Amino acid sequence: MTQTKSTTLGLAGITLCLMLPLLMRCTSATPPAPAPAEAPAPAPATTAAEAPAPAVALAPAPAPAPWRAPAEALKLTNPVKATSDSISQGKQSYMQTCYVCHGAKGDGKGANWSALNPPPSSFTDQARMAQISDGELFWKITHGDGKGMPAYHSQFSDTDRWNLVNYLRTFAKREPEKGK
Repeated sequence: MTQTKSTTLGLAGITLCLMLPLLMRCTSATPPAPAPAEAPAPAPATTAAEAPAPAVALAPAPAPAPWRAPAEALKLTNPVKATSDSISQGKQSYMQTCYVCHGAKGDGKGANWSALNPPPSSFTDQARMAQISDGELFWKITHGDGKGMPAYHSQFSDTDRWNLVNYLRTFAKREPEKGK
């Protein structure tokens, strides 16, 4: 990939991550409700015993269902060995497009993470990452989620996306224990 194309793709990724929350707000806005034709009559005075009970706060909305890839994607195996060269190439792709949302540390806290809904994934949780297959990561990178995560099937080759999977795995690696 030439430097010009890399820079263009990197800027496109940054632009998309910065503009997406604004576009989502614009397209999901609802028009204001029309004003009532006539003002309602004032409510009759009530005594303390007749006063309505205070409103109860609503429970927070349930967490969204986890974003899962189809069963056939879960079974895909990574044909690209996780060598230092593969991881280095995956890091290049990540720094061009992913870090703006997912953060340089892979913790889901990129430059505009707080404006994104759903928030970007963190790749640092070892237990969670152990439950996600390489095939699932590859599928998510390829297809996106149709909400905030873009699809990269036309921007990166299959090999580039597998290299990216190898790099994502490095965020959840344990540090070697010292002195043992």
